[in-house]
Amino acid sequence: MWNEQRKTTPTFLPEATITDTFEKAHTQYEGKATARAKLAIFRLENITFELFEPVGKPNTWQEFLEKHGEGVHHPAFSVERMEQNIS
Repeated sequence: MWNEQRKTTPTFLPEATITDTFEKAHTQYEGKATARAKLAIFRLENITFELFEPVGKPNTWQEFLEKHGEGVHHPAFSVERMEQNIS
């Protein structure tokens, strides 16, 4: 992908993947087999970004997109010794 303003190519572009099918992932949305999503994961030194693109309907990502438009779906945090901290 070319950056017109900086005239550079990003140094790291993750490969996009498609989530597993219902038969493999057993994912449901509102009690029904859910559609899939395309995702790309950027892992940086101290933060990870996950980009989701709904593929078909119904699914939670498509519902969020229709209600709120593009943007942050949810934050997630990595916690050391999580099991000990939640017990």
